[in-house]
Parts: sequence; structure tokens; C-alpha cells
Amino acid sequence: WAFRTNLPRYDSSEIIVLENRHTEVWVAPALSGSVIRWRDKATGEELFGDVVNQPKPYRFITYQEWATGGSEAPETPVSSTYEVVEHVEGRSLTLRATTDNGLTLERVMRLRPRGSGLDITVTVTNETDEAQQPRVKLHPEFHTLDDVHPRIMIEQGGEWVDHNQLRRKYYQLTDGRILPREDTSRWAYHVPGKDLAVLNRFEPDNVSMLFYFVGVFPYRYHVNLELFMDDAELAPGESRSIQSGYEVVRGMTF
Repeated sequence: WAFRTNLPRYDSSEIIVLENRHTEVWVAPALSGSVIRWRDKATGEELFGDVVNQPKPYRFITYQEWATGGSEAPETPVSSTYEVVEHVEGRSLTLRATTDNGLTLERVMRLRPRGSGLDITVTVTNETDEAQQPRVKLHPEFHTLDDVHPRIMIEQGGEWVDHNQLRRKYYQLTDGRILPREDTSRWAYHVPGKDLAVLNRFEPDNVSMLFYFVGVFPYRYHVNLELFMDDAELAPGESRSIQSGYEVVRGMTF
């Protein structure tokens, strides 16, 4: 698979497909480890946009890990290419990359056997000789699946709270906000017009911040549910992980 970024340059990668009765996922290791397709078979929805039929030029909507440089550097994918460590046919994939500050990042992806779901565990290990901050976030860019702003829902204290009150059609508009991480391990974006939500469950221990972002551009609409890893320094040899899972749900009462 190849796509053109800045003329006349092309990037290319093999495509590894994970697929079962519920889900089809495409991963491009040499394109920053990008997940470029998630097809939910029950609804027929393309959660990262229709990469197969989209007219070119096309800017992928993806899942990637991004480096978080704060004010010192822009946020970008942690690496331009990932190494394939293990591929269990149709079920799971393990990728590895090296960050700019010399840490090792490993991503394990597994399809859920029941229902449309993808579990992702990201582990950062300090294999350098000095203490280092991870500076990593999980960065999925889901397609909005509608031309009206989705509801951004977060569960706190056993109740769902709507954190995005915009209910109008898109028009060159972006919207993003840090959300409270305390007392939660689930959040979602909900598409009222389709009665569909993408739900993210995560283990909160190593998550320092939640951030949602809705991006509206002429060539793509996307909504991000981003998880920032705790940035406390890792000693040499120390590791830190975020365990996260994404699933498509219908008829969920918020």
C-alpha cells in the first residue's frame, strides 16, 4: 500500500490484516505503525473512514502513538516505521519502535472474539542509561460517521456526562478539551443519528490525562479519544504500560 504525502514523495508499507467474524483491521507498520482501517461488520461502518473507496488525494484517519513534546516540540508519531515482532494470523499483532529519546515502545493489538472490538496495550521501556520521560499518548482519529458533532461522553461516579454540547453541522470547526481523569475508566463518542458509539475502556493507573479533539477539514472529519501516559521519569530498565480497548456498541443509554 502506498500514499502520496508531499508531491512527488510516496510512502509505502505492507498491510497486515487482522480479521474475524466481527472486525476487519488493517495495519501499516512502515507508515508510523498506523491502523488505517477498522471495518465493523455488523453495521458496515468504516471507523477510520473508507480507505478503499475514498477519492484521492486522501489523508488517512488512523490510530498511532504520538510523542508529546509539550511546548518544546510538536506532537508527531513516535516513529516513522515499526518492526513486526509477532503476528498471530487474524488475531493479534505485536509491533515495536524506538522513540526520539531512545526508549522502546511496544504495541500489542488483539481482536476481541465476541463483538467488534480491538484491545491495545502500549508499553514503553527505558533501555537507555539515563532516566527518561515516556512522552507518549495513544492517538486514535476515528471518523465522526455523521455531519453533526458527536457527543463526547465520560463515565464518572457511575453516571455518564456529556462534555460536548455542540449539536450543529460541521463547518470548518475544531473543538478539543482536556477531560477529568479521576474516577473514570470509560469514555466514548456517541453518534446520535446512527444510535452508535465507540467506547474506550482503559486501566487508569498509568493514564495522566484524557483529551478529546474534533477536527473538521475539507478532506476529513475525525474525533480523537486520546490517552496520555504518565510522564513520571522511567529509570533505566523500567517499563510503563497503558491497557486500552475500543468497541462498537449500539443502543447504549447515556
